[in-house]
Amino acid sequence: MPLLKFPFTLTIAGTGEPEYIKALKAMITDDNIAAKINWFGFVDEEKFDLISHHHLLILPSHDENFGNVVIESLSVGTPVLISNKVGLAGYVTGKKLGWVCKAEKNDLSDTLNQIEPGFNGELERIRETAPQLIRQDFNTDILIQQYIAFYKTLTE
Repeated sequence: MPLLKFPFTLTIAGTGEPEYIKALKAMITDDNIAAKINWFGFVDEEKFDLISHHHLLILPSHDENFGNVVIESLSVGTPVLISNKVGLAGYVTGKKLGWVCKAEKNDLSDTLNQIEPGFNGELERIRETAPQLIRQDFNTDILIQQYIAFYKTLTE
């Protein structure tokens, strides 16, 4: 029985050890599912364009101290679904820029199934609000001042 109750395609961007990628691909034994997966590999200059053309970025990490790709995704207006093990989970929840689930396949699929019916309204709201929030909250000048202030508290 399929865990997702809606039609989908999946883009996997990024790379790793060749044996790891080979093992991931070997896990997909259903030809119908394999046909829905696009393996992009490493994406450099065009990553923001790639992310912006997707409905949702999913980062179901078991351990991710920050998750730069979350900020990159939101900066182009693409909502995120991340695990509660991603350092930005509190930010995403607090700013209502996406969804957070446990790093488990059933919770991930349940969350995706809950999101899907309301995709259009939430997607559009996040697409419109996220880029400005990211520019505001992750402004380089503000971050530098925060780092300097933090450093001063450590040296006083």
